[in-house]
Amino acid sequence: MTGRSDFLKRWEDCAAQLAKYGAHVDGNLLIREILNDVESVFAAEEGEKLSLEEAANLSGYSRDHIGRLIRSGSLPNAGRHGRPRVRRADLPRKPKGLPDEAGTDIVFSSSKRQIAQSVVTSPHERNHDD
Repeated sequence: MTGRSDFLKRWEDCAAQLAKYGAHVDGNLLIREILNDVESVFAAEEGEKLSLEEAANLSGYSRDHIGRLIRSGSLPNAGRHGRPRVRRADLPRKPKGLPDEAGTDIVFSSSKRQIAQSVVTSPHERNHDD
C-alpha cells in the first residue's frame, strides 16, 4: 500500500464485498488490519520527497528559507546537489498564531467589580446578575 487513494480503494472494495455476502467479521481483526494499513500509508507519506516549493507550501516557511536550511545542514537534503528535496518527515513547521477561540472569555464590562470578579473566579462561579 502506497498512498491514501490506495488505502481508500482497498477498504471501499472490502466493505462492498462484506456487504455483498452479508458477512459478519471479527471487529478486532478488522481494526488491526486497518491500523496496519494506516501505518503503512503514514510511513509512505513521511518518506515522500518534496520539492522546495512543495515544502514551502506545507511548512509555512519560504522556499528560500528552506533552501538556506538545507545549505546550512540544518535540514537534510533528500535530493541531490542542484536539485534539493526535503523528506516530509523532516519538514519544519512554522508556529501558528493564537487559535481563533483565544480571547472568547474577555470581559466586556465597564464595572470594576465585574472585571475584578472575572480575574479571581472561574467562569462557572461568576454571578452574571450584577
